[in-house]
Amino acid sequence: MCPDPIQHAAIAGYQVNEEIDSFIKNSREIHHLISDYVYNEMINSGYAIERPEGTFYIYPNLDHRKEDLAKIGMKTPKDLEWHLMNNFNVAVLSATSFGMDNMGFRLSLVDYDGKKVMEKYNEGLLDTDSIPKYCSNLVDGINRLKMFIQKLSM
Repeated sequence: MCPDPIQHAAIAGYQVNEEIDSFIKNSREIHHLISDYVYNEMINSGYAIERPEGTFYIYPNLDHRKEDLAKIGMKTPKDLEWHLMNNFNVAVLSATSFGMDNMGFRLSLVDYDGKKVMEKYNEGLLDTDSIPKYCSNLVDGINRLKMFIQKLSM
């Protein structure tokens, strides 16, 4: 009796593969660079954020700006979500979508060309200073969120 194809796939999947291990390690390091960049940009512009433990999402919080948000009609996290989408072209999900009870949102950190970024990382050309050059979509979104909080302060 021949083994099923899925059994062959399982055997291959459990074998050590240095190329895959290296890819995963490099991907993890890239995501840490990007999350550090975004965290610092958001903190420096006035968002409250806990340093991310993971590397795909961050959760900015604007509870400390609730009064300012209410003045322009944002009383719930959903109001904030819609305002950012309709006025700043930034898609986020409200904190309430993830069981949090704050004036915050989840922001994805993976809007970039992964192949290009991996190539630059492997060439030694990717660090936090080069994130704007190689992750322009992500940086554009962060800049729009910074513009939002600047306008909120006016």
